[in-house]
Amino acid sequence: MEYIECTHCGKRYAANEKIHASEGEFVRCKNCLEKFMIVVHDSEKRGIASEGDEFKATGDWDPTLTAPPQDAATLAGNEQSEESEQDVAQPVSEPAEDDSVMEWDPSLTMPTNDSEDEDDEGEQLSDEEIQAQAEASLAAVKQEKKKKMILYSVLGATLVLLALTLYMAFLGNEEEQAVSTQVETVKHISPEELDKDSPECRAAAARQWLLDYKAMHGNYDAQTFENMLEQSQFRTDDVRKACKAPRLLKNILDAATAGEKPDWFTKEIQTYSKK
Repeated sequence: MEYIECTHCGKRYAANEKIHASEGEFVRCKNCLEKFMIVVHDSEKRGIASEGDEFKATGDWDPTLTAPPQDAATLAGNEQSEESEQDVAQPVSEPAEDDSVMEWDPSLTMPTNDSEDEDDEGEQLSDEEIQAQAEASLAAVKQEKKKKMILYSVLGATLVLLALTLYMAFLGNEEEQAVSTQVETVKHISPEELDKDSPECRAAAARQWLLDYKAMHGNYDAQTFENMLEQSQFRTDDVRKACKAPRLLKNILDAATAGEKPDWFTKEIQTYSKK
């Protein structure tokens, strides 16, 4: 047996041709006056027994879950209370040939909503209004797109600036490393090598060697030797100012005592000895 069932109160109605034609539409239940969608069910497929005055439970189906509420008459109102009580008394569960089965035309109880119709009429817009709304929507889309482009441009500029900053920092680190390498290279040069490359140091060392050589290998009276010692003091100060090696004065004195001319300022010794 085919039937429809109210999803609110559980009232069942026998399905006829008009109900089949209206399947999928909404109707108002005559029992509880609530709207529900027309869905045709088969009692045999759903395991609902149609014999007797009541539905019998089969499988996992509990008929009490779909029983109509006891206060259906109160929900329907005082005017329809008698009709609702008569319908609830005998739920449709017997074959269509039985007189207790309702013949119901769903088109007569199709729910109407005057407020929705009025809203639909009110929402009808003219072509100018529709075009204005479309233009406004298009302008909003363009404005949003423009905002996104500006945001992307700002992000791109920020990334470029960050990349340039990192690149400049990298170049600065390389320059600092190069300068530090040069400084370290200069530091690795010994004082003796610096003295050999300095013309001022070679000249001061040659004058100091000549004075020490004369004092060690010549015969002078006391006054002359004293004058030579005073002069040697000035020569020593010149060597200390012009040269870097701390033991250079001792090396010059040893070389002069031995009568040896150091190679790195021999030329200067010959130049000053002629004067």
